[in-house]
Amino acid sequence: MTTVSIEQILTRSSELSSLPESVAQLNELMQKENVNISEISDIVSSDPVLSARILKTVNSPFYAFPTTIDTIAYAVTILGIDSIRYLAVTSTVISNFAKHRNSIFPLESFWRHSFATAVIAQQLSKAIKSPQQERLFTCGLLHELGGLLIGMSEPDLYRQIISNANQNKTSMSDAEKELLGFTHYDVTAALLDLWRLPVSISQTIKHIQHPEQNQLYVQDSAVLSIADAVASAIFPSIRLIDHELKLESRNITLAGVKAHQLNQILDELDNLVDGAMQGLLIDMAA
Repeated sequence: MTTVSIEQILTRSSELSSLPESVAQLNELMQKENVNISEISDIVSSDPVLSARILKTVNSPFYAFPTTIDTIAYAVTILGIDSIRYLAVTSTVISNFAKHRNSIFPLESFWRHSFATAVIAQQLSKAIKSPQQERLFTCGLLHELGGLLIGMSEPDLYRQIISNANQNKTSMSDAEKELLGFTHYDVTAALLDLWRLPVSISQTIKHIQHPEQNQLYVQDSAVLSIADAVASAIFPSIRLIDHELKLESRNITLAGVKAHQLNQILDELDNLVDGAMQGLLIDMAA
């Protein structure tokens, strides 16, 4: 086992793990009990780049609003405070990480897997009538960030993890745990805590492998676990020898998902993922 720590990985990846001041202020503001629309609008509007990114996204086919949304205040009113916050974070993350290409993670594969996980999690939560559709979409979109940070800060080490996973026909998480003592989900959770995102997001991701250990958000973790397993089989972020679909009956029970609900989502998955990527991957070509 190596001696590298989660804190060291975050420090060595500080360029990627830091949020713009406007997004940091937004997360700070959301710690208050009573937040109004004008406060959110003022912070977002103070950052022209963030404002343009959000307006471009909310006017994309992914949201398909019947009229043009031309102000941040209108966007906050239509989408809600939490949705704007999640959108600010996810669009910023996509923009930041799209600029740092590497040989370990082909970004197209990485984002397609992340978007597939997000869409499946969102659609499953909709099918089971969960109110957490937006939050689970965000969890799906962000859940693999820890892997990117490990790969970028410790590339040789991460190549060894991939090699071990292929050689032993184990999951990346098991190979990470054996070599590092923690998984990329732990790194993601630590990053999101650093950003002061809700613990409902960081803990849902942290317990993706063992939803039953997430006492507060067990159903969310179970839904995310199913979504990740399906996305890994169809759109893997890293090519491993063993990528067969493996769904644990325990997680299906915890999530409250029916087979026909999952099958219906799979029938529409390509179109759903393409629509989400077109709406949110606004800086990938830059």
